[in-house]
Amino acid sequence: MDLIDLSRLSAHGIRPLPEPAGSALAAGLADATRPGDYYGMPRERSDAWYRLLRMLRLWAATGVGQPSRLRQRDALAQALARMAPLEVYWSFPGERALAELALHLEQDDHAAAMRMARRIARGLRRGACVAATDESAAADDALCFSVLVVDELDPDEQQALRAALAACRREDDPFRYDILFASSLLDAWHAVLLDDDIQVVVLHESCAVDSEAACRTALQQPWLAASCWGADAAAADGADLAAQLAALHPELAVLVVADGSADGLAARAPTSGWRVVGLPNDLPELHAQLLQAVATRYHAPFFEALRTYRTRPMEVFHALPVSRGKALFGSRWMRDMERFYGIDLLQAETSAVAGGLDSLLEPAGPLKAAQQLAARAFGARQTFFVTQGTSTANKIALHALLGPGDIALVDRAAHKSVHYALLLAGAHVVYLDNYALDEWGIYGGVSLQTIKQALLELRRTRRLDRVKALVLTNCTFDGVVYNPALVMQECLAFKPDLAFMWDEAWFAFARFDPLYRQRTALAAADTLARRYEDPAYRQAYEVFREAFDPDDEQAWLQRGMLPDPQRVRVRVYATQSTHKTLTALRQGSMIHVYDQDFEHRAAEAFHEAYMAHTSTSPNYPILASLDLARRQAELEGRARVRRQVDTALELRQAIGLQPQLAGVFRVLEPRDMIPAPLRPSGVESCASARGDDETWRRAWAEDEFVLDPCRMTLAVELAGVSGNALRTGALQEHGIQANKSTATSVLLMTHVGTSQGSVAALIEALCSIASGLRAQAAPASVSAPTLPPPARFHAHFGFDAGTGNSGAGDLRTAAYLSYAEGNCEYFELRDPALDALLARHRDLVSASFVVPYPPGSPLLVPGQVLSAAMLRFLRGLDVSEIHGIHPLRGLRVFRAEALREPTRRTRSHPRHLESLESSKTQASRSTAAAVAGSLR
Repeated sequence: MDLIDLSRLSAHGIRPLPEPAGSALAAGLADATRPGDYYGMPRERSDAWYRLLRMLRLWAATGVGQPSRLRQRDALAQALARMAPLEVYWSFPGERALAELALHLEQDDHAAAMRMARRIARGLRRGACVAATDESAAADDALCFSVLVVDELDPDEQQALRAALAACRREDDPFRYDILFASSLLDAWHAVLLDDDIQVVVLHESCAVDSEAACRTALQQPWLAASCWGADAAAADGADLAAQLAALHPELAVLVVADGSADGLAARAPTSGWRVVGLPNDLPELHAQLLQAVATRYHAPFFEALRTYRTRPMEVFHALPVSRGKALFGSRWMRDMERFYGIDLLQAETSAVAGGLDSLLEPAGPLKAAQQLAARAFGARQTFFVTQGTSTANKIALHALLGPGDIALVDRAAHKSVHYALLLAGAHVVYLDNYALDEWGIYGGVSLQTIKQALLELRRTRRLDRVKALVLTNCTFDGVVYNPALVMQECLAFKPDLAFMWDEAWFAFARFDPLYRQRTALAAADTLARRYEDPAYRQAYEVFREAFDPDDEQAWLQRGMLPDPQRVRVRVYATQSTHKTLTALRQGSMIHVYDQDFEHRAAEAFHEAYMAHTSTSPNYPILASLDLARRQAELEGRARVRRQVDTALELRQAIGLQPQLAGVFRVLEPRDMIPAPLRPSGVESCASARGDDETWRRAWAEDEFVLDPCRMTLAVELAGVSGNALRTGALQEHGIQANKSTATSVLLMTHVGTSQGSVAALIEALCSIASGLRAQAAPASVSAPTLPPPARFHAHFGFDAGTGNSGAGDLRTAAYLSYAEGNCEYFELRDPALDALLARHRDLVSASFVVPYPPGSPLLVPGQVLSAAMLRFLRGLDVSEIHGIHPLRGLRVFRAEALREPTRRTRSHPRHLESLESSKTQASRSTAAAVAGSLR
């Protein structure tokens, strides 16, 4: 089976890929009860259907009476029989379509079979999910979904229930659904694992746990092992299944049919989508509940309000000429703008002060409702929309958490917005060094050991009380993903009320995949909050406390730490660029909050920070797109992310197996991107994500870092051309836009919109480029400039003496000192005078942020010393933009005399900070309810 459609590539001599080892639905339609690849299953199944349809066309084209016709019909019948056990888990095409095709084969009616095949093909291309056994069903374009009924019903009872619910439908129903059946709890769990079209599960409380007659696949066992059915699975009931479904697919709606009193069952509700109902004798009511279960997620209150607003007749007497398109209509000079942007977008433009919609700064209507729905979808306690990107989201969150003199521990390679936020807040920073991948010019994550060493040093110097936040990037630009639950638990043992800000600009999609979800900040926050309330954890902590010596510094570093459950508070903030990985307009971002102390410690500060950084003229179409992005993620996020990961794994394999690319391009794997001590599972390659490889599953559950397979670093060191030249040159010429590059690498990524055509186009481009490079003279290998050691703060701006951390300092003092132009001078980057000054050991101290873009992480911040190694690295960079270096004047540094003058620090005494914090807490408590209400 070809992993991608290579028909368009044959002209380039690109060979088809071999069958993947263990593929369940390979050529010949092998036993369909054996698939073990979670991500590849939907594609393999659809490929099997397309292959079956090709077989049908071949059979139909074979003349009646020809010997091969009978053999083809027998092969088709065998293929149908192999696919049947698995098709019970899908409505479309489903087992009924197989049965109809089998009947047409038996009757040798190729005309009817081909009509059926055409309907199925159209439905597969359109993404239909309702049964297509008749023309009307195949042509129905209504929004559709599948309902799984879990009960021990015989075939006649199943058909009767289908018919009765079909009779309840009305022409104005907003959705269409079809019914699937499972006879046991495990079968239902398996069905949800396989079928992304299932949106609602109706299960009987006392349904059987297992069924011998049900289909079994190799996929089921590893996922069962990873689930939490436990040793008491034989005694499980509907509530236990609902809990497992919530872990697998939290967006799913679950209606539990109670045998008797529903009180005890309702108390065990695992998710907001859970609902206990009586026996479904009232089928019109059940029909309404099924529609409502999906309507709750489909509802996009702000988008709907904006759409309604667009249709209202209105005259504009406020300061927005473009509103309602008034300044464009009738203008012969603006017709192209009207045509380009469209009438709907122009009529949706309005001023926040005009009324009729909602205010982003004080939401009370549909925008507030949209943010509440987003909080539900992403697992937050509060969610806030941002229309100026995650750069602004980071500034809001950190401005709320930090004040003058507070200390923040920060990933040195964090996005520049984090560093600017520290400057604005007046906080002092302790930079945490990332591990370096010198060969590729890439920084990885910050190891837990590095974080713990910094916390231990602050504890030793009695500054831990000033530490307010830890800021990390998850996942990094290059796909390195943290283990947030592990990091936060260990840090909370040092400081039980430490706040965490996770910059998840590239990770919004992760919530909607069962494997990725555990690596998100919000899921980890919820896990920890539940863990610390568990009596079993409290007992484990007592055992830990008795054996732990707090004066033994090596014990803090070498053993797994447990925070005190009586003191610990889970305070987590996650900022996400929704527009980067979900379907939202540019600059659409969200701030998600899971802070147990938000109302009485952060609400007021957050409100003020939000007011300070949020535009009073927000873009309403961006806000509406965030509402819609949430809707899509809840209804089809799992399916989309599943396809995204499968496409990435497919692309990785395709690049690795194409002989035209050998010795020119390769995709880096976990063994290249994560040092072995930080991945104790030993996982080497993303190919482990295929099948039921327990190593991959264990890595995502336990390793300190994992690699997101969707972010593919293409190594080009042997291509004879730099990654930057390749990204901006040959790839652009082939119509391929890549994310970022270094001298030896190009970053590619798949997302929820990546298509098979996109994959084919990329492979075609790479093969064409590789052929062109091979035709040239033997290319010289390219090397990346050596990553410089971390810059240190000059003593003038350094942290209070005694920490021993050269990465600690006072950004704000340095930045404000640089605003006086007389304090600074400029040097062109290649000016020999720079080398001469460094040779004389003069400290050249940056007066600006120096930020290569992309990725947008500062190499120098104000107050840090330029080293010879840093200068060599800056001179060797091959990027189009380096922010902070003037294109004509060069690098701005402090004059030596400016560093001799005494500096008025923006630092406050810790005792003053404590009293300030106390007074702020008292004041915020008195207004917490009102403020929290307006924010939510």
